[in-house]
Amino acid sequence: GGLATQNWMDSEESVFHENGEAVAYPVAPVEVQGYAYLALKLWARHYAAIDPGLSASLDGRAKKMKQLFNRHYVLEDKDGIFLASAIDGKGKPLAAVRSSMGHVIWAGLDRENDGCLDSILEDRYIPSLARRLMAKDLFEPEAGIRTLSTGSVKFSANSYHNGSIWPHDNSIIAEGLEKFGFREEAAQIRQAIFKALSFFGTPIELFVYENGEYKDYCSPSGQRACKKQAWSAASLLAASLSQLPTKAV
Repeated sequence: GGLATQNWMDSEESVFHENGEAVAYPVAPVEVQGYAYLALKLWARHYAAIDPGLSASLDGRAKKMKQLFNRHYVLEDKDGIFLASAIDGKGKPLAAVRSSMGHVIWAGLDRENDGCLDSILEDRYIPSLARRLMAKDLFEPEAGIRTLSTGSVKFSANSYHNGSIWPHDNSIIAEGLEKFGFREEAAQIRQAIFKALSFFGTPIELFVYENGEYKDYCSPSGQRACKKQAWSAASLLAASLSQLPTKAV
């Protein structure tokens, strides 16, 4: 029992090969690799003085994970570098261009707290990733970054994870971009989410942006987005705090 897709995009619709080939489970979602890498790096630091052997082992696992990630998840198409949304059970990358690839630079060490910048994605790819996230097939200046590229065979503006826009997803991406120096891009994303949430007048879970209009999400069965979602509210707070000259204590 339970969900077959173990990440925040937990719907079956979000897992597919662009060529229509059946997906072999289990899958390894891109953002989860970033979260796991950060966990290994942080615990390695925690144990550095307590158990140097364990610390070295954790750090070694993180380094190996980073090597494999950049070998298997980094893809390229006519629009440039992007990250596979997942690797399936047969080791095949899911070449869907998704917002979730932006999570990997959020899930990393930062200069202020850790003394260095580091994520599972090699530094040489980060500028390309930033450009890809802000490309017109993903980013809507009035609404934010879509969960799936408009160029995908599965794109649908009124879908749960295949073209809708989630405020918390955008907030995570904005924080990651800002951390790596892409402040203008982060500001554009936050401004877009401010506009959308102002329109709805509530920290809505997700929404549809189609033909220049904001719309409520409604599934084929009639299920609608939660009007007051905690992580959307947190995203609004995070975006507001980012406007302050200094961080709140």
